[in-house]
Amino acid sequence: VTLADEGDYTVVVTNNFGSVTSIVARLSLLEAIPSLRNTGIDAAGAPLAGGAIDPFWTLQVNPDGGSSDVFVGNDGWPIQQGTWLVNSATSKWVGSRATVGDATIPAGNYLYRTTFDLTGRDTNTVTITGRWATDDGGTAVFVNGNTVSVPLAGGFGSWTTFTIDTNSTTFLPGTNTIDFGV
Repeated sequence: VTLADEGDYTVVVTNNFGSVTSIVARLSLLEAIPSLRNTGIDAAGAPLAGGAIDPFWTLQVNPDGGSSDVFVGNDGWPIQQGTWLVNSATSKWVGSRATVGDATIPAGNYLYRTTFDLTGRDTNTVTITGRWATDDGGTAVFVNGNTVSVPLAGGFGSWTTFTIDTNSTTFLPGTNTIDFGV
């Protein structure tokens, strides 16, 4: 079964006594969006080294010098078990500097963006589920510049899960953006 098979289906059952048609059943497939990537992960899905620039995330608002670069956080303090969620093979901390948790990083609102492509997909059936954590708490989430109502990340010690779907936003055919405010 492929995405081309998505749609409404019925079954007709026939025997010597007649036939009956089932109610309509919708076939929807869950498939990853290849261009939507976790933080700190390269194009092949492998973790990037600490200090590397994340190629799939940019800073739209950055009180720490204005650069749009997003750096993969260092391993070690403060990213250690029991204090922060630890970096993993599927997601790493990112920030305006490679030294996540550096006390000299200016306070303020930061806005992280990733871009993804929905070309060839039915945008009325897109659902994005994920989880996020921040060092100081989330402030907002936007899809294509519009605020979406999802739980805001509360801190660096636990994940906050979210779902973004057509009940909460409008996806566009082609390029879309998700922004996370912290």
